[in-house]
Amino acid sequence: MVGSGFMFAVISALCAAAFTFLAIPLMMPFLKRHALAKVTSRSSHKEPTPQGAGIAIVVSMVGVFGFAIFFAPFLTMSDRTLLGALAGGAALIAFLGFLDDVRPLPILPRMGGQLALIFMLLYVTPSYVSLFDGWLPLPVERLLAGFALLWMVNLTNFMDGLDWLTVVNFIPVTIVIMALSALSMPTPLVAVIAAPILGGLIGFAPYNKPVAKLFLGDTGSLAIGLVGGYALYRVAADVSFFAAVIIPMYLFADATITLVRRLLKGEKIWTPHRSHFFQRATAMGWTVPQVVATVAVLNTFLAFCGWMAAHATSNTVTMISFMMALGAVLVTLRAFTRVPSEAMAPSNS
Repeated sequence: MVGSGFMFAVISALCAAAFTFLAIPLMMPFLKRHALAKVTSRSSHKEPTPQGAGIAIVVSMVGVFGFAIFFAPFLTMSDRTLLGALAGGAALIAFLGFLDDVRPLPILPRMGGQLALIFMLLYVTPSYVSLFDGWLPLPVERLLAGFALLWMVNLTNFMDGLDWLTVVNFIPVTIVIMALSALSMPTPLVAVIAAPILGGLIGFAPYNKPVAKLFLGDTGSLAIGLVGGYALYRVAADVSFFAAVIIPMYLFADATITLVRRLLKGEKIWTPHRSHFFQRATAMGWTVPQVVATVAVLNTFLAFCGWMAAHATSNTVTMISFMMALGAVLVTLRAFTRVPSEAMAPSNS
């Protein structure tokens, strides 16, 4: 059953990649007319560029989940209900994102809509899915998980600020999630959830390579954050909490540290800025290919550390995996605040 489920997920990823790659050229005239990202003081691009490629990725998500609901024999009824909620949630949050791409929405409707969709997902999640094995009452645990998912949705959006950055952030994450689902989880459900993100980003990557001809837009980043965040939640519940923290650690660290720094400075955190570490790196003279290559290598290493934590035979191995990951992230963030020649040189301190 697990083997057939994993094969289903792999084929789904390939289909999502092909669909996204072929659909984007058909969408380009519409996006150029209605969803053009203008150049502003916080932009990393120098010319107006269409955004909204996430529409194709979200359509592939809905297609994969819908096909699995009706034709995947390895899914339980609760799995099918959950995939239906994920399909609806991805479509609705993408619609909110598209509205925001075309005409920015006020923060309260954005956050309220996101929270409603997140708690709908958690409501249909089976009660046996638990992060802390009953240490906390289930409603309290789901409340904490809901706000963690809200942060995942928004940090994915915040971190979609450089050509290929979302691609190199989520391809290693989804690959290791699919492998964990196939080999270490009770069912291949989570592999099916992650598959269209992996495939969609592969199909999108040729259009977003530096210098990008097309951006993902809020349409795609919000949906990827929602679906990818839920997949990580299931990894945390079914395999290892530490693995689920380690695998996306760069995303969490860059976005969270930046948020805290802005709060301490008294800045309005919902306003545009160029304070993320990857943005500071480009300001220090890093090229876009240098930044994304560094992040790609880091995320591949984090995927390895997450795999170690998921299969740790002792708490010591788990802590070693966590500290290795944390050290690599902190070194990378520090490097992004220095000019490339200084960052690459051995330290004498």
